[in-house]
Amino acid sequence: IPKTGARLASNTKAALDRSSQSKVFYLDNKWWAIAQDAVDSKWYLWSFNGGAWSRDLLVDSRAGARADMIVDVANKKLFVLGSQSASAIFFRLGYNAGNWTIEKQTTLADFAHGTGANVVTMTRAKNNALWVFRINNNVLETQVSKDNGATWSATIPIKSGLPGVKGQTEAVTFSASGNHVGVFYSLINTNSGKLFGFMKHLDTDLNNKWTDETNSIARFGTETPEGSLCAGVTNSGVVYVMTRTIPTAPDDPNNTLYKRSATGAWTKFIVNIGYDWASPALALDASNNRLYLMGIRASSTPNIGEYVSVAFGQESTIIDAFAPVFMKNAAHNFANLSAPATPVTSATGLMMLAGNTTTDEVWFSRIALGLPKAAEEERLATSQQEVEIDKFTEASVYPNPFNPSTTIRFAVKEPMQVKLQIFNLRGELVRTLANGEHKRGLHEKHWNGHDHTGNLVASGVYFFRLQIGEQFYRGRMQMVK
Repeated sequence: IPKTGARLASNTKAALDRSSQSKVFYLDNKWWAIAQDAVDSKWYLWSFNGGAWSRDLLVDSRAGARADMIVDVANKKLFVLGSQSASAIFFRLGYNAGNWTIEKQTTLADFAHGTGANVVTMTRAKNNALWVFRINNNVLETQVSKDNGATWSATIPIKSGLPGVKGQTEAVTFSASGNHVGVFYSLINTNSGKLFGFMKHLDTDLNNKWTDETNSIARFGTETPEGSLCAGVTNSGVVYVMTRTIPTAPDDPNNTLYKRSATGAWTKFIVNIGYDWASPALALDASNNRLYLMGIRASSTPNIGEYVSVAFGQESTIIDAFAPVFMKNAAHNFANLSAPATPVTSATGLMMLAGNTTTDEVWFSRIALGLPKAAEEERLATSQQEVEIDKFTEASVYPNPFNPSTTIRFAVKEPMQVKLQIFNLRGELVRTLANGEHKRGLHEKHWNGHDHTGNLVASGVYFFRLQIGEQFYRGRMQMVK
C-alpha cells in the first residue's frame, strides 16, 4: 500500500501527543478536530466538510499545551482542557448555526502537567460533573467542576504512594450498578509496586471517595507498562482499555486489552506479542457492536498505523485478527494517534488522526464501518480485485492444532514480495517458509513441524507472520504430540 490516509492540512503540526487525549469528534453531520497551526503554533478547531479540512475557531494560544476534549452532542457543547507544564486551562465552547464560540475559560489552580510531563486527562460524568486527572509526585490526583467548568474544586488526592512519578491517566464514565467515573493510571517502566491500576467513583458519593479495583487487574507475566493507554465504554457499560507494555520475558505481551464487564469482572487479552504497537488507541462501533484497536507499528521502519477489529465478546480472537494498514505514506513515520472518545456509527465512519513526524503535519484516515468484515479487508488490501481471489482475505491454518504438519493458505492480489515466517513464544525465528516474489493467486505453504536445522519442534504454541508487500497478517497455531 503506497499511501493510506491523507494530510489534514499543510499548516498543521504533528504534536498530537498522547492517545489518552481525544482530539477528534463528530457533530452536526461533520467531523471536527483540534490541532496546532504550523505558523503560530496555536490550537484551532478544524472542520471536515466536502472531503477537505478547514481551520475554524482559535481555542488555545499556548504552543506547549496538549488538548483533551469531550463533546456534548445533545446540547452542542465542547469541553476542552489544555494542559502544559505551567498551567491547565479549561474552555467551554458552544455551537450555534454552524459557528463555535468560547463561552467560558477557566484556569485550574495548581493542576499543570505535574512531574514527568504527565498530561492531564478529562471526562464528564453522567450527572454532568467534569473531572480532570493527573499523576503528580507519586499521587493520582483529580479536580472536579459541578457547574460546567465555571469553577473547580481544590486538588483531591485519589491514591497516594504510587511506585513512580511518571505515567499517564485515562478517564471514562460508565453505568453499571450506578453511574460511575473511572480513571486508569499507567506508570512508566517502574519495577516495584503495582504499575497499572483502576479507580472508580460513584456519582452520588463524596468527591474523595474512590474504590480501588487495581488488584483485580492481572498481568500475563512480568511485563511492565510503557505508560501509554486508551480506554472506551460501550452503551451497555462494558469498559475497555488497551495498554502498551515492555516485555521482560519471552511470552510477555507488547500490547494488552483489559475488559471490565458490566458486573465488574476483569479479563485480559493479548493484542500483540513479539510485535509492538506504540500510541495504542481504541474506538467503539455502536452500529455493528465491534471493537477497533489501533496502534503505530513501532517494530518496523517506517512507523505506520494499523488496526484490528473484532465483535464485542470475541476479544480472544484479537491475536489472530487481520491487521489492515490505515496510515502510511512512502517512508514517512507516524506517531501520536487520536481516536474519538465517544462511540461511532456506520453513518459517521471512524475518523483517526496521527502525527506525521517526517513532515511535521497532522494526517487523517477515515475507516468505513458497517461493511462485511471480508469486504472491508479486501478494500484495504488492494484496489485491483477479482472476486474469486479477493474474497480470501485472511491467512488460514489447517489443521490447527496439528501433528506433525499443517498448511498455511493465503491470497496474493498481484505479483508481490511475500515473506512467511514461524516464531516460537520467545519470539525466536523457527523457520522461514517463503521469502520471494509470488504471482497473483491462492498459495499454500506446508510446514512439517521442523525448524531451520531440520529438528522436530517441541509441542506448544507457535505464531506465523506473513508479509505480502506492505501488508501484514499473523496467527497462532499449536503443535500437539
